[in-house]
Amino acid sequence: MLLTLFECFIRPAQRQLRGPAAQAPTKWTREELGRIQAVNAAIREINLPIGPLLRAVRPPRDLRVALLGISVEPTSSTGAPDGSLATIKLSAESASGAEMTRYVRYLVQQPLVRAYLVNHVVDETDSAYPYRFNVEVSWRE
Repeated sequence: MLLTLFECFIRPAQRQLRGPAAQAPTKWTREELGRIQAVNAAIREINLPIGPLLRAVRPPRDLRVALLGISVEPTSSTGAPDGSLATIKLSAESASGAEMTRYVRYLVQQPLVRAYLVNHVVDETDSAYPYRFNVEVSWRE
């Protein structure tokens, strides 16, 4: 009779205290993992804080630099320990090489993780903005 009481009252109470049984982790196929990574990258891109990013890359008034384009590259999961770096590619033009380098130096001082000049071209036919260049910046999300 004692064993029956234990089986009826104590064991169910112990199960309730432990909570539900732990489930085995879900095993994803390669195709499903690819879709999950694509969706996560799209969500990170949608959640990118555009206002603060645009304020960070806007050239100061004393520089004759014009931004021509901004593009966001998909975030790689290996970019940072927490995978939270977004790569932003900037296309711009400036009146001189000195202003181009001042702008890149300005970007380094902004709340960006890193900024570096990828390439530049001198267009000798354009007297107003002969320097066209590309800069990559990394933005911590």
